[in-house]
Amino acid sequence: MTRISLSTLGWVAEAPAGNRLRWSFVDDPTGRGAGVDKAIVQRVALDWKLPDGKEILPPLAPPAWWRRHDDVTLDGPLAIHVLPEPAQAVCFVFRGEPCRVRVTGRGHVVADQLVNDGDVVVVEGDWLDRIVLLGTRGVVEALATLDLWQPRSVWDSHVETVGEIAVAPTLDAPFDVVLKRHPAERFQRLVATADEWTKLVECARADSYPEMPPGFESPSPRQLLQLIMATRWHVALLLGHGTCDGPGRSESPLDQFHAPPAAAPGQSDARPYAYRVLAGDWISNTRACLPIMAPPPEKPSELAVTRAALRVVTREEDDVLEAHIRLRWAATRQANLVEVVQWVENAEGEERRESVEVPAHAGTGEGLARSIVVDSHRAKLWVQLRNRDGWDRVSTTSDRLGPIEPTIDHAAPPPALAEARIAPEGNAVEIVPHPGWTPDALTVSASGVAGVYRRVGSPAEEGTREPLHASVPVSADPETMTTTLDRAVDAALYAGGSFVAAGFRATIEAIVGVRVTLRMPAGGGARRLFGAGPVRLYQDPAHPALWERVAEFSASDLPKVLRFGDRALDGQASALELLMYCVRIEVLGRLGPPSNTVFLLRQHALDAPPRPPRFSPTLVGRDGYDRTLVSLVFEEPLVPGHYQVAWMDHTLDTPAGTWLEGEQCAAFASEAVAGAWSPLVVADAAIELSDLLPLPAPARHGRRIALGIVRIDELGARSEPRAVILGIAPEPSLADILLNPHHHVPVRRVP
Repeated sequence: MTRISLSTLGWVAEAPAGNRLRWSFVDDPTGRGAGVDKAIVQRVALDWKLPDGKEILPPLAPPAWWRRHDDVTLDGPLAIHVLPEPAQAVCFVFRGEPCRVRVTGRGHVVADQLVNDGDVVVVEGDWLDRIVLLGTRGVVEALATLDLWQPRSVWDSHVETVGEIAVAPTLDAPFDVVLKRHPAERFQRLVATADEWTKLVECARADSYPEMPPGFESPSPRQLLQLIMATRWHVALLLGHGTCDGPGRSESPLDQFHAPPAAAPGQSDARPYAYRVLAGDWISNTRACLPIMAPPPEKPSELAVTRAALRVVTREEDDVLEAHIRLRWAATRQANLVEVVQWVENAEGEERRESVEVPAHAGTGEGLARSIVVDSHRAKLWVQLRNRDGWDRVSTTSDRLGPIEPTIDHAAPPPALAEARIAPEGNAVEIVPHPGWTPDALTVSASGVAGVYRRVGSPAEEGTREPLHASVPVSADPETMTTTLDRAVDAALYAGGSFVAAGFRATIEAIVGVRVTLRMPAGGGARRLFGAGPVRLYQDPAHPALWERVAEFSASDLPKVLRFGDRALDGQASALELLMYCVRIEVLGRLGPPSNTVFLLRQHALDAPPRPPRFSPTLVGRDGYDRTLVSLVFEEPLVPGHYQVAWMDHTLDTPAGTWLEGEQCAAFASEAVAGAWSPLVVADAAIELSDLLPLPAPARHGRRIALGIVRIDELGARSEPRAVILGIAPEPSLADILLNPHHHVPVRRVP
């Protein structure tokens, strides 16, 4: 026989006023009583006195329905008492030393509580079959059980049929007819449109929907309907799974009522009633309602915010600001749901109200996580709670908690840099970010700053000059391991740096004394270890101590070229200097990660070495490649160093033997061609140098060339050239030699 599970609340003064009832078809696969045309609600007036304070039995049912049992004694660490038959409620008084009591049913723990001497214990459940005591010494007194499925003689006489509630016909009835089951104005706001009612009807008709496959968390329509009716009494009322016995009973023509409505508590004809529901051969359990007001849901208490952080998240390719908060509160028995009401105040003082309903137990343990979209980092939040039970009742609202000012939990990403260069004027640095970078929402809201940093130091190393040894590592968890050094190092200097052993490298997460915690690289694969022995520690190249801020710009309106002056360009230092720059975004005092590093190679102006002394040139002869061997004899010994012999073509206007000065020297320095042996190294004082030069060999007319020498120091600086005009006579042609052999001048060849 399919059973109907009936639950009652008792008298509610809010519209619709009366004793509220709700039932469900517990063994029906559809959960909605498929094929049931109507549910018949019956009641019988009970005649018993209300508890006078001495009776410990709760008013769940008439006292006669409770079955008394012998006391249960605990004399040892464990006592298990099996009930003679399953029950839906257990009540007893515990006497003795503190003890843990567990009430189980079908192998599952229904209740687990620590009790003390004199505590009254009441446990309700669908199936309770044993009591487990864990302690040292105690006695369970006045043990009583309640089995609601047992037939009761109370239904043998004076049974009244309260009414007949339509079930299956409800799904085909017009919406305005169904709506008359709940005439309260507040209910009109709960189910306001026919479209929402249509969705409920679709769920009710979806009896062919299978169970969701394993791992699929969303409920099926059938499961969703059962969940809604269990937490929303008005939905059960609309669908013919509930009613109200009182002046607020249904006015819909779908339902027919025969007995007068129950009287409100305090009236002379107010009576306690037992209720049951029949549907064909199906019969429900019996529930009783006393002529007293049902206790309202308790107001939420102990509301606290354990975390509030502001983050940037991406939604539909756009960055938005979200306040992530975590709430905790104390759970209460009457509440099924908790309505979380939150206010958001923007920077202009305008408020926005949002609310969401969550299970009542969501505030226990780690608490409830909420994400709230805000328009500015200056937004303020307030939170209030109120409990809601499964009977459409809400508690008074908790105190307003706030303002909650979330902390910043965000590291703004920097732009990628393309290059760094010196401005044409030579007194400023220009850094070019890659195009396409845009600041995130928090950077724009908080007017973030793009800081330009220049590295001012080299990363420190440990274990290079003085040996450093580490012990065999110990795995702390799947992501970290620890090792011990043989001496202490600067923890602040190397935290975040690299730990290097033979065939092993990892990031240093923390250093405490000589104990080092290492963070393993992300990714799968077997974990690599290292043996005890020498190791090295390297400082993180991005360590803040190695960088100095040299300029800053508005991150929300970043220029295409970051141009700034840098004192590193002032003065004279080494001949060659490497400057390294990066950019970091700072938002509300929080510094984001560094960008990629760009390099600037700067060469300072060098002091030119002194000019070489004057010399006497001699063209010795040409080799097989028509290169001319030139000999230079200096007027005074050369200073040891590097020298370069060079030549350039010159006009016939300048007489031979003229020494070049001024602009002619500058032209020679930029246009002259070096000899094949240059640069020439002079180790000791010398007065003669030779080099091979590709000089021209004029055939009919003489030529003028400039022949000179330049000194080059160890830094690459070049002296002003010392050059002289030299004339080259034409060589006789073959015809001249044949016609006038006496004028033949043989060409000297250099081996």
